[in-house]
Amino acid sequence: MLVLLCLLVLLIPGGSPAGESKLIGSPDPIVAVEGDDVILPCFLEPPINAENLTIAWTRPDLNPKYVHFYRDGRNLQDKMNPSYKYWTMLFEDELVRGNVSLKLFYVRLEDEGSYTCEVVKDGQVNKTVIQLSVVVVSKPEVSILGDNGTGVALQCVSGGWYPEPELEWRDSEGRLLPADVTQTDTHPDPGPHQRYTVTSSVTVQKTDTNRFTCRVHLQGLNQIRETEIHVPDHSFHPEEHERSQSKNEL
Repeated sequence: MLVLLCLLVLLIPGGSPAGESKLIGSPDPIVAVEGDDVILPCFLEPPINAENLTIAWTRPDLNPKYVHFYRDGRNLQDKMNPSYKYWTMLFEDELVRGNVSLKLFYVRLEDEGSYTCEVVKDGQVNKTVIQLSVVVVSKPEVSILGDNGTGVALQCVSGGWYPEPELEWRDSEGRLLPADVTQTDTHPDPGPHQRYTVTSSVTVQKTDTNRFTCRVHLQGLNQIRETEIHVPDHSFHPEEHERSQSKNEL
């Protein structure tokens, strides 16, 4: 009979002992754009009240290792790494529901790395690791170089990317256009990262809309920046346009 009662308690939703809660993070890397805020997810499941527990967020490559430290209802700034003091926060209103996620403000490239979410209760430690990937993006700049005898040459430049981006040209119908030349240059960074500038040119022909798009993206990271340009009709075969203008003036 006692065994049956124990089984019933375990089957009731929320009936698991608090010590059996596990930390749930993210199986996939969290991607953040440099300069944005980002949330590193971490939840106790089944949920328990974490207001009076010890919550530590750490990075093994830091000394001191603590990105954020919370104990006995207080954030202990003196334990945190100086690079993260006042740049992180817990969602304290959500602790009662087992949400121990961390918010990082104004993410930098050097914030990229592995973060450990750790909760201590009654001497028992639960932990999970969340990977943060930081990217740098910029809006492409497109210009008209002029008629090159076979069409109008366009140039696209987009600088400061991390990691290395890919560039493609599209017409107004979304069709891929073959580039004439595409070049990627690297620029040293004060930290361990390398930044990239990509430059590309394409020759386009006159269309119904004369609208073309330069799209730069990071493969597999869902980060795309693009710029559309409209090429005036007179840019195509400008000598014919000039002759037509001269004839009208006569």
